[in-house]
Amino acid sequence: MLYRSTEHWEKSEDRSLLVFFAQRMDELAFEYTLDSHRPPTTTPPTLVSECIDALKYCLKNEKALPGALHLLDELETRLHSNIVAQGLLSIGVDRFFKLDRTSPTEMLKVLLVLAGQLKPYPYAVECFRLTQEILQTPGANRKKDIDFLCREMIASLVNLGLSTRWIHRTVLKFFFEDPVPEKFDLRTFWKEIFPHEHLFYVMTPIDSKAHLLDDMYLKAFGTKIVSVDELEEHKADLEDLCGKDFKHVAITDKVKAKDPFAAVEIANQKIARLHHVYGLFNHKHNLISGDRSFVVQRCCAANSGAFANVSNRMQFVRDKLPNPAARAMESMMKRVRLPSGPDRKKFFNAVSFHGMSNQSSSIENQLVNIWTALETITPEGHSGSTISNVTKGVLPFVGINYMSRLTRCLLGDLLRWNRGRTFKSVKAAACNEGDNLLLQFFCLLTLKENETILADLFDSLGDFHLLRYRAFSLHSTLKSRTKTLKAVEDHERRVIWQLHRIYRTRNLIVHRGQLPSFTKTLVVNAHDYFDQVFELTCHLGGGDQFYDNYEDCFRYMEMRYKMYKDELVGEELISAADAQVVLWMPPQDSDHKSLLPD
Repeated sequence: MLYRSTEHWEKSEDRSLLVFFAQRMDELAFEYTLDSHRPPTTTPPTLVSECIDALKYCLKNEKALPGALHLLDELETRLHSNIVAQGLLSIGVDRFFKLDRTSPTEMLKVLLVLAGQLKPYPYAVECFRLTQEILQTPGANRKKDIDFLCREMIASLVNLGLSTRWIHRTVLKFFFEDPVPEKFDLRTFWKEIFPHEHLFYVMTPIDSKAHLLDDMYLKAFGTKIVSVDELEEHKADLEDLCGKDFKHVAITDKVKAKDPFAAVEIANQKIARLHHVYGLFNHKHNLISGDRSFVVQRCCAANSGAFANVSNRMQFVRDKLPNPAARAMESMMKRVRLPSGPDRKKFFNAVSFHGMSNQSSSIENQLVNIWTALETITPEGHSGSTISNVTKGVLPFVGINYMSRLTRCLLGDLLRWNRGRTFKSVKAAACNEGDNLLLQFFCLLTLKENETILADLFDSLGDFHLLRYRAFSLHSTLKSRTKTLKAVEDHERRVIWQLHRIYRTRNLIVHRGQLPSFTKTLVVNAHDYFDQVFELTCHLGGGDQFYDNYEDCFRYMEMRYKMYKDELVGEELISAADAQVVLWMPPQDSDHKSLLPD
C-alpha cells in the first residue's frame, strides 16, 4: 500500500474513519495488491447463483455433487455474521442451511428462495447504505466493519461490470487529488462508481490484415476497420495514438459498458474474436494493438478521451526487475536439479504452459493454461479426482507461506512509508541474536517487552490509518498461537474454495463455453498459487542435499506442513524462538564450501 497525503482535506473534528475508508478503497482497487488484501472473488449473490448452477448440473451428473457442497459450505460461511445480508434477508440465515445435503433437489429448492432475496444490485446498494451510515455516525470506531463493507462493495461492483481501473481512478480523484470539503457528500462519490450502463464508441489502433474483409462481414463481429486517413472526427487524437506504427483503426460502436475501461475491454474482446476466426484461414497473420484506445461516451457523461487497453492479468503478481530476474534464472540453472532429473519433461512442460498463459491476451486461454501448469507440476495421486489431487498437492505450499507473506508485506509497507523510522524501531526490538530483519520485525510485533516500541511506531503513523489497522491486526494474530493457527486454517479453507472455483471455471470454459464474470480474478489467484509452488520446489530441488523429482518435493511439503501446524499448538504466548517456526523458510543446503572454502 502507498501513503497518499491528506493535507488537502479541510480540517474537521474527526475524519479518521473516512480517511481509512479512502485508503482501503485505494488499496482494494489497485491491481497489484497482495492477494490476501484484495476483494473476494465473489459475493453472496454471485455465490448463490454459482451454487444453483452447480446443483442443476448435479441433477444431470451425480458425480458433480462434491463441487456443489464446497460452494454450499463457502456460502454458509460467507453469510454468517454478514451485516449486508442481514439487512436484505427476511428469513434467518440458519434456516437456509438446515437441509438434506445428499439431495440436490431439496438444496436447489431452498437456494432458489435465498436467491430471490439476495440480488446483486440490492446487495451493492446495501453496501453503500451501511458504509454511509457508519461514516456519518459521530465517534464511530468501526474500522473492521468498514473494511468488510469495502471488500464486499468492490467485489460487487466488479461482478456487476465495473472495472477496477475506473474505481481506482475515481477514488484517487475524489480523495487524494481534489480538495475534500469539511462536509463531504459521499453520494457524489457513489454516483461516480455506481454501475450505471453507458453507451460508448471505441477506436483502437491496430496492425492487421483483417481490414481486407468486407464491412458486411466485419459487422457480424460488432466492429469495422478503417484507415486512419479516412477519419476526420478526432483525427488529431488518433494521429497521436497511432503514430507511425498503425495505419488502421478498429471502430466498435454502441458498446454497452459501465465505464470507459470496461468499454475498451469489451471492444478488444470483439476485435480479438474477429482475428481468431480470420486466423483459421491465414495462420501467419498477427494482430498488434496500440497501448491505448480513444473512447467517446455517447450518452449522459463526458468521459471521452484516451484510455489504456487492458493489461495482461498474468502480470498482477510479485515480479522481479530485469537484472534480478536474470540473476535468479542463473541461480536456478546452476543449483536446481529438477530440469535435469527424472521429471525434466514435467518441469519444462509446466514452464511452457505458464509461458503460454503469460503471452496470451485471452482470459480463457490464460486460465486454462495456468491451471494446466498447476496440474502438470502436481504429481499424480494414487486415488481421487483431478481437483482433489491438485488441492492436496498445492495446499501445503500456499499454507506454509501464508504468515510469512503477510509479515513480509507489512514490513515492506512500513519501509515504503518511512524507511528510517521503521528501521529504527525494528532494530531497537528485543529478539534473538543473529535474527535477520524479518525475524526482528516479528519479535517487534509479538513480544511483550517490545510493546512500548511498537506503540510508539503506531503513534508515528499519523493519518495512515489503514497501515496502523493492518499492523495492529497482524500484531493481535501473531502474538497468540491459537489465533495464528486459526488464521492459517481459515486461509487454507479459502484456498480450497478458490482452487475448486478455478477448476470449475476451467471446465465451464472448455466443456460449456461459459465465462463467469470473476474469471479475471481467478487468473491472478491461479498464477499466484503456481508461482508459490514453483518457487518452493526449486528451493527443495537445489543443491546436493535435496530432491530431483516432484513427487519427493510434494511429499516433503505435505509432511512439513502438518508439522508446521502441529508446532503452532502449544503454549499460548509466542517467544522470540517461535519467529522461525511461524515464519517458515525453506531449509538451506549443507554446502561443503562453507567448511572447505579453498
